[in-house]
Amino acid sequence: MIVELAPTAAGGEIQPMDVYANAERPLPPRRPYVLSNMICSADGAISIDGASEGLGGPMDFEVFMALRSISDVIIVGAETVRVERYKPPRPTERVQRLRSERGQAPRPTVAVLTASADLDPELPLFTDPDHKPIILCGAAADPAALARIGDLASVVQFPTARVAPEDALVELRERGFRHALLEGGPRLNAQFIADDCVDEWNLTLSPALVAGEASRAAIGPRSVHHPVQLVHVWRSENMIFLQYRRVRQS
Repeated sequence: MIVELAPTAAGGEIQPMDVYANAERPLPPRRPYVLSNMICSADGAISIDGASEGLGGPMDFEVFMALRSISDVIIVGAETVRVERYKPPRPTERVQRLRSERGQAPRPTVAVLTASADLDPELPLFTDPDHKPIILCGAAADPAALARIGDLASVVQFPTARVAPEDALVELRERGFRHALLEGGPRLNAQFIADDCVDEWNLTLSPALVAGEASRAAIGPRSVHHPVQLVHVWRSENMIFLQYRRVRQS
């Protein structure tokens, strides 16, 4: 359970699945609505010795599952797939039922953005016969790499070296995906932020000080200043859950 602190300190405990799934999320005209989900320590680190597991907890996992439950597609970078040995989502029966009631597929599809398409076909992402990921790759992708994963994924190759977030999102919308969950890593997050393709930023603050040389949630060569509005703050023990919405001029 989590407790709402803002905009109203209701005081009662609520389920993450209820508050995250029931929010209104207006669709942009050409692409899916993009949500993010990241966790960082109180001093801004997104990992401890390279892994984020030590920052999370049971309620953070509940929020993670709630955001996945409303998403049609999960967008992730190739490096995250390789390092974290990314697996296809496996929703509970309850989540599958809720998704069915909303007219969604039983589980989200994973879409991987990659310039090279250098992905090991033995990665867990490719070993589930009931899940076929989407690979969104650039023009310079290695033909041998594409051949290795061609039967295991739906491959979309763009004519540019870098897959622009907007182009990737338009492709996903054309495939019928309405809500996309951006799960990083930090360089992919930065690309989406710099191109103004993030509509909702969900950030968990873990009650820990980490120091070290860990990255922050978004890191890249381009700096921008995109205003966001804090729409909700929830608390579970010492963990804080923040929800921001992008503020755009109408």
